Amino acid sequence: MLLTVNYGLSEDEATIKTDLAQEVRSILVSLRDIDIEILAVEEVLRSEPRLRPGQLLGDLAGIGERFSMASVAMETVRALWAQEEYLRAREALDGSDVDIAMLSALRDEAAALRIAVQGLPAEHNALRDALHATRMQAATLMTDHAALWRDPYIAGPMLSLAERLNSTVVMYATGDYSRYGDMRQRVETLVSETATLNASFAQRESAVLLIGAAIVDDRNAAACALNMTAVLPCGNTTSNASLNSSSNISLSPNSSSNASSAASSIVSIAQVCDALSLLGNVSDNSSAQFTAVYCTQATLLPIDMTALDPVASMIDPVVESGFDITLPDASPLCCVFGDCNPCCSDASCADDPASYPIIFVHGHAFNGGNTPEYSLGAYFTSMQQALQRDGYIDAGIVTPSSTMSEVAEGEWGLSGKPVMARVTYYYNFYRNDDDYVLIAQKSENIETYSLRLNEMVNIVKHHTGKKKVNIVAHSMGGLVVRRYLQLFGEESVNKVVLIGTPNHGTEGRTRNLCGILGEDKECDDMEAGSVFLRKLDDPAMQPATVRFTTIAGTGCTVNGKDADGVATVESVALDFADNHLVSGSCEDLFGTELHSKMLDVVAYPQVYAIVRAALSS
Repeated sequence: MLLTVNYGLSEDEATIKTDLAQEVRSILVSLRDIDIEILAVEEVLRSEPRLRPGQLLGDLAGIGERFSMASVAMETVRALWAQEEYLRAREALDGSDVDIAMLSALRDEAAALRIAVQGLPAEHNALRDALHATRMQAATLMTDHAALWRDPYIAGPMLSLAERLNSTVVMYATGDYSRYGDMRQRVETLVSETATLNASFAQRESAVLLIGAAIVDDRNAAACALNMTAVLPCGNTTSNASLNSSSNISLSPNSSSNASSAASSIVSIAQVCDALSLLGNVSDNSSAQFTAVYCTQATLLPIDMTALDPVASMIDPVVESGFDITLPDASPLCCVFGDCNPCCSDASCADDPASYPIIFVHGHAFNGGNTPEYSLGAYFTSMQQALQRDGYIDAGIVTPSSTMSEVAEGEWGLSGKPVMARVTYYYNFYRNDDDYVLIAQKSENIETYSLRLNEMVNIVKHHTGKKKVNIVAHSMGGLVVRRYLQLFGEESVNKVVLIGTPNHGTEGRTRNLCGILGEDKECDDMEAGSVFLRKLDDPAMQPATVRFTTIAGTGCTVNGKDADGVATVESVALDFADNHLVSGSCEDLFGTELHSKMLDVVAYPQVYAIVRAALSS
């Protein structure tokens, strides 16, 4: 006799499952919608690097972090659901602060951000139009009032305006600013000053015309009062003597030529001189004074007419989310992106290299005025999207304020899928009562950044339950990683991929621009031959077990050497690494775009192929 036992759900469990399923599905749909909004924003920013989103990048990072936290929480709920632990799934959801109202507000915030970002091209072009109109008006001002440039009180303000206008044109053309608000205020000031100068110049010109008319009228009046033709004995010593005497001379009135009339018109030389305003031997230096002030015409600075190309209006991008909105039915399975596998909860999972998490480490914020949010922006977005399509889970951003208690140990690793997270070393934190306060500290040396990286590596290991991590670093971030390995050892790291990292230092134009725009301590550490790099290149301190891969861009130049526009090929390569070259070009003004554009998997798919192969092998 065959006996079968069917274990079903109790009535309470069935009710919990029904209610939970409806709520969880609604939450998953909301998360997918939020993911679409985030992807659309990132696509707009990636497709047009000339846009300056400013604070919108910080808003994007905040939305992305809350989205990622909610996504990870829902992965836990899904894992418990797959094990038919519906009561625990209910408790996990209730304890996660994730609900429809919260996600609805977050979705509205993400949608508003998408609209704001799509409006950036119009704002960018409006600034361009205002700046172009102002420089055209300034150029016209210089031409129309050229007669006034001998006047220092006129030429001085015009020269000052031209200098500031030209510097603003250069800032706009090169993108050397981070916020439209700052640039708008600068342009509005120039517009106002140009209008003020125009009115002032017109008023000055009118006054000059009135003064000139008065002078001409005074001279005409003096000539009319004389009404005589004088014959003055000039040109010899005798005549000069007679002019200096009080002798009389004969003047013939224009109205008559008879002798009697001429005789009655005998006047003294003094009278003639007085009538003609000739002062004889009296010295008058007013002419010299006038010459010194008004007769040296100012050399004005030409207005910079560099072409300012507009940004094309953005068509709302069509993006697809890889976020899975289904609930698994099998138990005990963990499902991610529709792929269900046994949940990874035993000790063997912790040491599975295929599921080691990836930590993305950003590079140097080349402009010292940029905020840490800028470094957390779209640097690795393209690569993360590609990895997500290949099965990786995006865990968002890990900052130094993250704590071990926020996530249960190994919670992020239950699915068995590798997790990827962005980190930043530009933040520090301190404890205030029961909370952590983040503060931006982005002007430290690279060794300080490596200490912060250690904290975040430990947090990612705890959250995923993995013994090791893989690291993908860009530019200066690679130096932070190498110093971290020297200070804390190799036990926590499996593989490292360095993209465009100047392992042997910066030189030439790169070093010069870094010193002007970047942070001093970072730039000093990265300079070829620095004390920091000598420590980093110490043969006795090179990695023994961690596998390194480097990717250098070629096709641009730095200091006459083959480079990606920032780091030379010879500076990127390491003796102990698997070194790769990726050919590209630099079409931007400074000839540096390949350095960051290598991270774009659409523009340079070979970079992603190298990264993927390095992580998978």
